[in-house]
Amino acid sequence: MDFHPPAADEPDTLASLQLLFSQIDSESRAQEVVNKAKDLSREETQLLVDALSTCLDKDNAFTRSQAYICLALVKIASATNVVSRNRTIKFENMTPSAGDDESLGIFTVTGQTPCQVKVVRRSQDDSSTNCSEELIRWAHLMHPNILPLYATFFKDNNLGFVSPCLPEISICDRARQLQKEQRIPLILNVANGLSYLHRLNIVHGGLTPEAVLISSEGRALIAGLDATSNVEECDRLPTRYSAPEIFQDENTRPTKAIDIWSFACFSYEVISGKAPFFQILKDTWISTAIVRGDKPLRPGREGVDGDEIEGSTHTVPRSCTVKGVQFDPTAPIAEGPHAKAYKGRGLNIRVNVVIDSFATTVWWSSWSNSSHPNILPFYGMFHEIFNEAPRICVISPLLENGNLRNYAPTLPQKSRLSLISDVINALVYIKKTWDMFVGTLDGQGILISNDGRAMVASFGLQLVFAGGECLSAYKLYWKRFEAPLSRYRHGPKDSVWSFGCVCYEVLTRKAPYYQYSGDHEVVTDNSQAELPRRPDRSDNDIDELDDKAWDLITKCCAQNPDDQASLSQIQEMVANLGIEDNRPAAKPLVELLRDPLLKLIKNRTKDVAEMVAELESNDVRPVVDFLDQALKDQLSISDERNRVLAILSRITSATHIFPQRYELNGVKYRFEPVAEGGFGSVHQGVDPSMCVKVMKRLDPNALTPWVKELILWAHSSHPNVLPFYGVFVQGGKGSPQTCLVSPFMKNGNLRDYAPRLSQKSRLPLISDVVHGLHYLHELGVVHGDLKGQNILISDEGRGLITDFGASHITTATAASGTLSATTLRFTAPEMLLGDKKPSKEFDIWSVGCLFYEVLSRKEPYYEYKYEVQIVAALSRKQPPMRPGTSTDNAEEKDDWDDDFDQDWDTIDDQAWNLILKCCIPEPENRPNMATVKELVVDLKIWDDRPTAKTIPGAEILKHRSEPKIDLVRVEELLDQLQSKLDARPESASPTTSVTSP
Repeated sequence: MDFHPPAADEPDTLASLQLLFSQIDSESRAQEVVNKAKDLSREETQLLVDALSTCLDKDNAFTRSQAYICLALVKIASATNVVSRNRTIKFENMTPSAGDDESLGIFTVTGQTPCQVKVVRRSQDDSSTNCSEELIRWAHLMHPNILPLYATFFKDNNLGFVSPCLPEISICDRARQLQKEQRIPLILNVANGLSYLHRLNIVHGGLTPEAVLISSEGRALIAGLDATSNVEECDRLPTRYSAPEIFQDENTRPTKAIDIWSFACFSYEVISGKAPFFQILKDTWISTAIVRGDKPLRPGREGVDGDEIEGSTHTVPRSCTVKGVQFDPTAPIAEGPHAKAYKGRGLNIRVNVVIDSFATTVWWSSWSNSSHPNILPFYGMFHEIFNEAPRICVISPLLENGNLRNYAPTLPQKSRLSLISDVINALVYIKKTWDMFVGTLDGQGILISNDGRAMVASFGLQLVFAGGECLSAYKLYWKRFEAPLSRYRHGPKDSVWSFGCVCYEVLTRKAPYYQYSGDHEVVTDNSQAELPRRPDRSDNDIDELDDKAWDLITKCCAQNPDDQASLSQIQEMVANLGIEDNRPAAKPLVELLRDPLLKLIKNRTKDVAEMVAELESNDVRPVVDFLDQALKDQLSISDERNRVLAILSRITSATHIFPQRYELNGVKYRFEPVAEGGFGSVHQGVDPSMCVKVMKRLDPNALTPWVKELILWAHSSHPNVLPFYGVFVQGGKGSPQTCLVSPFMKNGNLRDYAPRLSQKSRLPLISDVVHGLHYLHELGVVHGDLKGQNILISDEGRGLITDFGASHITTATAASGTLSATTLRFTAPEMLLGDKKPSKEFDIWSVGCLFYEVLSRKEPYYEYKYEVQIVAALSRKQPPMRPGTSTDNAEEKDDWDDDFDQDWDTIDDQAWNLILKCCIPEPENRPNMATVKELVVDLKIWDDRPTAKTIPGAEILKHRSEPKIDLVRVEELLDQLQSKLDARPESASPTTSVTSP
């Protein structure tokens, strides 16, 4: 039986069937199609099967119907032995790979892909129709993370199935060859494949490492789909991979839930290198432990063997993950073979939704801590369920100039030299800073900033930015930059070769080996290490290369790797090309003056601030803007960041010169305050969406905590932290008054808002506070005054943390804080017993008290009327009393009074245990915020609030502008300040006498 694929120019035969397929939305509808197909001729059946198969391959066109389309397809195909032509390999194209011996089952395929296949099953081997159905269904599955299966008809016209020949390596062996972060894409591959199966109502039932293979490109492929729906096949799973319900009922059928359990065990073994329950030897003991509710031991901790598994879903530093990013998934701004890009809603960012997780073999820690004008900035990442499949979303700047391949030809050749300099500077930085190499570079993996600088999308993310072409076309382009595999091993030298090819493309306006087609041996293999052809005057549409440029390329693309120039030598050769760079100063600016800044902040904070305050106001401004830019662009190390923050707070407090990018003009507010506090009054703006906090006129020392609030606030961005709009100063020079601008929250604060809700509806507010405070603690920020009045409520009923007035920067030498701004009922015992400095542990106690107030509608220590009683209770390290355990209500309530109105709510055992954990008397025994966050998740809070929207009034942010910093003057001022500090006889030792405000 000979089936031929449809002709390329054949009209779309699906056009008239689209409506029919969209209506196959139930099992009964699918059976109708199966029944009607019985009356079709073989040619008509073939056409129907082809059409149904094509529908399964169409993205989102039939999302609701796909499972039932698949059901109809499998029943029709298995009943008639008809397989879709796009899933069939013609037997005449298959040649035995070992001579004429077909019995080995290995064939080479000509004219079709894959190139080499092995026989999985022949029809005479099948003992049941059910097995045939499973194989036919598998053959029609099309997903990059499902092992492809193809049908073929052998000489005897018997139906058989073949799959691509793959490397003989198990996924666990492959994982052991990789760094821990590089194993995550394998997990994502399997998650994507399993999501696809479940969307089609297919249960695998035997997901273990043995059921997952590795493709030649390194992807994970789910296999073992030839017995996925057999009701007797729950015993396919090893005991270590079996869900509890399998042991509780021996007749349990495979389910999606069982697949999820197996997937978790699979992920455990791939990441940690240890089998689940590896510490238990016997299967009977393992099954007992699983039924009892035991989970696999967390490896890499407390003496447990294996590689550690991080607390988050992916081994990404918590500081890299962001929340609250929104975009329109229906309006991509760019599409490529590996990702789709979208514009962030309300933000000048690009959200890259990764279609192929193989494209994100990213060293997150290195990228997030890199700061160089020629490295693409990393803004963060998050995970999203996108079109019913989990996706990594990578955030980067929204750039107007595209990539190097398209941008360079728009410039004169002389101006392109600067772009080459950018790229080599990035490679040298990556090598020196991280001792890493970026692999094969090409013109699509290098982006152009808005000021015309080349930025390498390094750290394994280049493929995400390859756009505008199908995967096969992009690979043909990329191969032109790859070093000859016959002579170059994967490592730093092949990066240098590809850099030479990038130089060629940039300077000539032609891709390397442009004279050869994509399938030419020089492009696909280049076994003789042939150099790209040097252009001459006969080539009209290509630019010539002078001797210096050609010498640079030949030194990079050396035929003998031992003759290749080093990165530093290449950098020197580029510098000697006579580059004239007229572009504006690069960002981030901090990198250029990092050394003098780090030297300066090793001095006493007070001394540095006093020296800056003595400068002329015109010189204070660039220093303040530079320090703020340092916090914004660099200084990811906590100690460095906090020292700069402390210095900036003191300078601004003394001079009332705020960073320029915070300053707002023309903001007006209503005279009557809506609230007043110890440091000022709160007003609603003339624009009702804005809130203005007018601070009292204070001396600089008293003002410093509020300036810290402003700077900490300005550098925070989280859905549960109140957004910061800006600042303005009113009044004359002799008596300036600082005003902070933020959104106006008409729902008031948590203390007043929560009692209006049912207890169940208050629980999401607790989750809001925990997420917001966890974010602040990750930044090294201690709030220090956490109470209901300092949690505002958004229009959608979400809690937003504000008022960092008592916050303290966490440094080893921070000055002692005070209790003056902290409500006594939320104060931890250590504050009364000698430790006056608020800490993260102090915040944890306050969180427990806040939970108490929200859940019970009673203040902590409500049984005490006088402050002296509360102080005495705290001195005894007594936690708040559980509501309902005191005798007060019993005395007030009459046994005959059924109308008694209880003014408090009971707290269930799980929530009460959480409160007690937070309010453990000894600070060192309290959980950290990450643990508290996990405990809150365990409460299984139901959140039915509307989706958070953009905070009203955000248009005001458009009035803030980025400052233009005179780096030359800043460098002079830093040197001047350091010289004065060095000349001070009482100058503090940089290692022992550093203080904070």
